[in-house]
Amino acid sequence: MARKAKAPALTREAVLEALAASPNGTKRDLARALHVSGNGRIALKRILKELESEGAIARGRKRSYERPGALPEVSVLEITGQDPDGELLARPQHWEGDEPPPQIIVVPGREDESHGPALGAGERVLARLTQTREGYEARIIKRLGASAHKVLGVFHQTERGGRVAPIDRKSKYEFVVEQRDRAGAQSNELVLCEPLSGRASGLPRARVIERLGSMNEPKAVSLIAIHAHGIPTEFPPEVLDEAERAKPLSDTRGRTDLRKIPLVTIDPEDARDHDDAVWAGPDDDPKNKGGHIVIVAIADVAHYVTPGSALDREAFRRGNSVYFPDRVVPMLPEKLSAHLCSLMDEVDRPCLAVRMAFDRDGNKKRHEFLRGIMRSAATLTYQQAQAAFDQLPPLGKGRSTRVSASGGDHGEQRRMIPPRIASLANTLSRASPSRSDPPFSREGNLRDVLADLWNAYQALAKARDRRDPLALDLPERRIVIGDDGKVKSIAFRERLESMRLIEEMMIMANVAAAETLEKARQPLIYRIHEQPSKEKLYAFSDYLRTIGMSFAKGQVVKPATFNRILAQAKDSSNEAPMNDVVLRTQAQAVYAPENIGHFGLNLQRYAHFTSPIRRYADLVVHRALIRALKLGDGGLTDAQAAKLGEVSDHISMTERRAMAAERDSNDRYVAAYMEDRVGATFEARVTGVTRFGLFVRLPESGAEGLIPARTLGFEYFRHDERQHALIGDRSGTKYTMGDKLTVRLMEAAPLTGGLRFELAEANTPPRRTPSRPRVRAATRKSRRRV
Repeated sequence: MARKAKAPALTREAVLEALAASPNGTKRDLARALHVSGNGRIALKRILKELESEGAIARGRKRSYERPGALPEVSVLEITGQDPDGELLARPQHWEGDEPPPQIIVVPGREDESHGPALGAGERVLARLTQTREGYEARIIKRLGASAHKVLGVFHQTERGGRVAPIDRKSKYEFVVEQRDRAGAQSNELVLCEPLSGRASGLPRARVIERLGSMNEPKAVSLIAIHAHGIPTEFPPEVLDEAERAKPLSDTRGRTDLRKIPLVTIDPEDARDHDDAVWAGPDDDPKNKGGHIVIVAIADVAHYVTPGSALDREAFRRGNSVYFPDRVVPMLPEKLSAHLCSLMDEVDRPCLAVRMAFDRDGNKKRHEFLRGIMRSAATLTYQQAQAAFDQLPPLGKGRSTRVSASGGDHGEQRRMIPPRIASLANTLSRASPSRSDPPFSREGNLRDVLADLWNAYQALAKARDRRDPLALDLPERRIVIGDDGKVKSIAFRERLESMRLIEEMMIMANVAAAETLEKARQPLIYRIHEQPSKEKLYAFSDYLRTIGMSFAKGQVVKPATFNRILAQAKDSSNEAPMNDVVLRTQAQAVYAPENIGHFGLNLQRYAHFTSPIRRYADLVVHRALIRALKLGDGGLTDAQAAKLGEVSDHISMTERRAMAAERDSNDRYVAAYMEDRVGATFEARVTGVTRFGLFVRLPESGAEGLIPARTLGFEYFRHDERQHALIGDRSGTKYTMGDKLTVRLMEAAPLTGGLRFELAEANTPPRRTPSRPRVRAATRKSRRRV
């Protein structure tokens, strides 16, 4: 039999500690907490009498014990923030007095407590208190984690204190904040609150525990998303100090010199960092006639962010950068993310590069990794690169005639290459590599550089088409914020071939990284994507039947299976909803140390290598390559290799957190943009159907909102999950995915990001189902629960 755990020694300190953890506890409560039984109860009674006679504790109601006046020697505290000197401030977790709680300054406790992540507002600690002239000092005994429940909302001042309107659209009530609990909060300020027991004026009570910023300031919308999802924003002092001490690379020993190769970066026009550069040229190997060499050079973040450093710990905690319309919350401090690690033109930068050889049909023949030093020849936007591609002459003899790379007139995108870049092109002369050149060196002007990139991409595109990855058409929305912090414009980014060129070269580099590490038997973090579950495939099959398309439920599913269905729906009323439904059928891609392949890309092995400035997963892969290929310092340590499972789980979580925060921020900005359009009518398309209503999307802005089912008509609408439809029980009126409706905007709520629509009066029902018997009330009630 297992031996019963030994109860802790019964001392005055143990009793005070138990009372601090369970305020107003009775003798029975304390005995249970201290595992006291039998004769131990006599000792407990004696200690309680001694403490009571000394005034250390007092009798409360219902035979409970409490500490009168002064705070207990051992108390549960909640961190509330920092003072101007950086000292942590706290307050008792339970404080019912009419006066504000005393000031408590937290000082370091046990030595091992200082090695964990920094304490933040809202976290609870068990601490030993010492009274001072100013208040109390607290030494941490144990960390207890965050409080159970917090409310994020906007404070509005009233005569008796204020009210907090929650930012969560699911919250039905505001919270009343009494004067003593407002913590100095001002009207229209974003605050973090803790609910309190009891009610005031029929509403729940709360107290402000942290003031987060004014909603009147620009960028306040993303501030809501940041705090709602717990995105870390401030770098600890030791992290900033470490970043400030970082210097540009000076010792190039052991690195391959790539500075004569005209590598270029091609990024979105609003890119904040540049972590990848590319170059391509014909392969001179006679065994690979018509083949191509492609070099993908990636910022060597591992040179600056070493395992176990303060920078490393913070990068792991954040997991990735988070991108909002008005700001970026970077994974690394700005000195690294936007300067020392960013591949800016005309500046020497350390890099980790892969040289890949492809045949004329885009098949990768070989690859090798190297640690080098490079100098970007140009920083281009996708639009600038596309303009150059569109001006290229047709390909040479033996190749198919090149059509416009973008398939249309781009207006501004067809502008000439900018003067600064044109002058750069003139300074580079076309020449064949010489024996004295560094490995892989090939000089050329910018136009030739882009022509070679384009030619290599044509080959890679052939291989991509044969691989047939999942080809969803999901336009990316771009929200432009003006200087006043308000939405200036909302539009969809144009999908250019220059984007696909970079995408395909990055994919091939990622594949090469995974292959190299597998061959070296080096543990790594894969990017995996499971095939859809049976449940989702069954639901997908049911939906297809409703629109006259077939899908065998037992078939072996591949990306090409979905691509054929998407092709059938193209240019029909089902095209947009089909892309949405196919996307919802897919699993979520995640990170893992075990490989199961990547279903969406149709690849057997895949890892993220190309974005170490903004993704911790890529930094881990860089370290694994450095270790496996013996490329110098900064490789993966044994300790980190042993924890790749934990690392994978954490960064998968931070990625989901970032996606949710970005989506919420976009929703709030769109709601703010639509606020002036309340009452206007729009053409919309149904993108989702639930039992409580229809989700619709406006094609011009991508704004999405809800038409509540109760507003559809004077009858009950039944939700048919298989058909993705709401069907009127009396009329048979049917609303389903893909329906075009004329809607009126009834409400826009920037605080929650919600939009509410109703059918416009002139809107006609989409269609009717065949006549059917009326459903009895009992049956209708049972269906409502489905």
